[in-house]
Amino acid sequence: MLDDAAISGWCARSLGAPMTRALFRTGHLAQVTGAELADGRHAVIKIRPHEPRIAGCTAVQAHLAAAGFPCPAPLAGPTK
Repeated sequence: MLDDAAISGWCARSLGAPMTRALFRTGHLAQVTGAELADGRHAVIKIRPHEPRIAGCTAVQAHLAAAGFPCPAPLAGPTK
């Protein structure tokens, strides 16, 4: 489980703004944190062990969101 400092650092590097506070936390197979960023945006960060299939899942979700399907658009790709 990653702490707030690690999540905030990832947000700064990947989303361009650090996390100022956690809005919620949940998860079973993955750690999920709702974050308020320093620039006022809200984002949901999903953390789980690396698996090669995750890149494909993210690409499909991005394609669906771009086509108008009602799902969240990924803001950043999977990272290790």
